[in-house]
Amino acid sequence: MKEIHVTGFTASVTNAELGYAAEFFGIVLLPEKLDKNICVHIHVGDVADDSFGSCIWTDNNHRPRIFYIEIKTDMTRAKTIKVLAHEMTHLKQYAKGELKDFVTPSKRHLNKWKGETVERNQYYWTSPWEIDAYGHEPGLWEMYNMRLKADAKKLRQKKKEWEEV
Repeated sequence: MKEIHVTGFTASVTNAELGYAAEFFGIVLLPEKLDKNICVHIHVGDVADDSFGSCIWTDNNHRPRIFYIEIKTDMTRAKTIKVLAHEMTHLKQYAKGELKDFVTPSKRHLNKWKGETVERNQYYWTSPWEIDAYGHEPGLWEMYNMRLKADAKKLRQKKKEWEEV
C-alpha cells in the first residue's frame, strides 16, 4: 500500500498490528499495481451505527484510491482483525470497480455491483457485496494467522543465528 495510517485505540490490538494486517490484506486482495496506489486511514473508535465497521472512499467514485475504514473499539483481537479483513474486502470492491455508490437525480441511493444496478435498501445480508465480504473473512483470517506463524518462525531462526555469532 502507498500509505496506511491508523488512529484511535483498542486494548485488544495495537495500531502497528492493524497496519500490518491491512498491508497483508491489501497484498492478498489487490493486484500489485493497484495495491501500490492505495491510501487508507483506519480509525478505531466509536462507529456511527450499530455495525462493527465501515469502509468509504474519500476521493472519487470512478476510480477511488483513498479510503477511510472505521472499526468499533470494544472487540476481541480476533473480531477486530476479522472486521478489518471484511472492510478491506469492501476497499478491494471499490478500488477494482466492482462496487460503486451513486444517487439518482430523484435522490434514490443505489449501488452498482459488477455493472448491475442494485437497490441499496435491500436486506443487508443478501447484498452481493456483503456476501462477498463475509465470504472472504474466514479465509483472510486463516491466511493472516499462517503469515504471523511463519514470520515468528523466521524470527526465531534469525535469533538463533544471531546468538551463535
